Amino acid sequence: MGNLLGYSGLTTKLKAMKAKLLTDEDYARISEFENASELIRLLKTSPGYAELFTDVDEQDFTRREVENRLEASFIRDFAKIYRFADQRQREFLKIYFRTFEIRFLKRSLRLAFDERTHIPNPKVYPDFFRAHSKLDIDKLSEVWTVPALVDALYGTEYYKPFAKLKDRPDATLFDYEMALDMFNFVKTWKDLEKNLSGDDLEELKTAYGSRFDMINLNWIYRSKRFYDQTPEDAIALLIPVRYKLNREQIKKLIYAENGSQFTEILNTTWYARKFGPLAPEELEDTYVKVVRSVLDKESKRDPYSAAMTYAYIYKKKHEVGRLTTALECLQYGMEPADTLKYVLRQ
Repeated sequence: MGNLLGYSGLTTKLKAMKAKLLTDEDYARISEFENASELIRLLKTSPGYAELFTDVDEQDFTRREVENRLEASFIRDFAKIYRFADQRQREFLKIYFRTFEIRFLKRSLRLAFDERTHIPNPKVYPDFFRAHSKLDIDKLSEVWTVPALVDALYGTEYYKPFAKLKDRPDATLFDYEMALDMFNFVKTWKDLEKNLSGDDLEELKTAYGSRFDMINLNWIYRSKRFYDQTPEDAIALLIPVRYKLNREQIKKLIYAENGSQFTEILNTTWYARKFGPLAPEELEDTYVKVVRSVLDKESKRDPYSAAMTYAYIYKKKHEVGRLTTALECLQYGMEPADTLKYVLRQ
């Protein structure tokens, strides 16, 4: 078992925060709402969101305003954990913090590609974010073209991934976001090995390694099913980290001649042996199932370790994703069954 003495206080804090997360029953109820105003009403009375939504007009709000406040709740919860953690426990939190910068940069990229002015929102980027981020939030919020955004990142670790794309007139939003993700995946894996040790390292490598493998499986399938890509192009977009997948399996999957062969190879992997037969068209749902299963197992097996922290952060992140999806579905007037299906997929 991990460091019982060191983690007991933080584990107690995380359990209290976990009790405020929404349940599957809550999402079933949300899916039955007639409109988005009912969702705002729920958030205004929910322990995890009331503070941030108290002044939101249930009848007069924008989707971006709600999404901003949901994002703020994620950062706020992270800040609570960070302040409660000791120096050793903060090592993983410092590594994870890059995720918030990535989310900010992706939002900035989308605005830049649409050539819309960036407007800083103090509720989304509170003092905690500004104090710990190496990004100049105010400077980045004043640019609204992609080249200007890249120039504003000069001197940060994010400049290099973007510099290669800056002079490419055909570079798309997908290219920039993929460059960010790839940088983050590789850097996170290296930082885990560099800054953590013992149970914390092994448990987080299990969690991240499984996640990276499932992202690669999903990408290989999509590259074959939806995109006209050569095997070489598909390989170039894979995360260069392997956990339970080996080189030979990846190669065979990429060069599979048809769907039947792909499925056959897919079911020789460790993930098929562990979680049962895998269907290519269900890999996106399987990704969620695998990552949550691994985190639940690791955090229950050793609640006094970094696995417990990551499990909560992961669930909070996906709660924000689910609520964002629910908001969109309700605004489009989707049927409850369809809304619930899309929400639980997050």
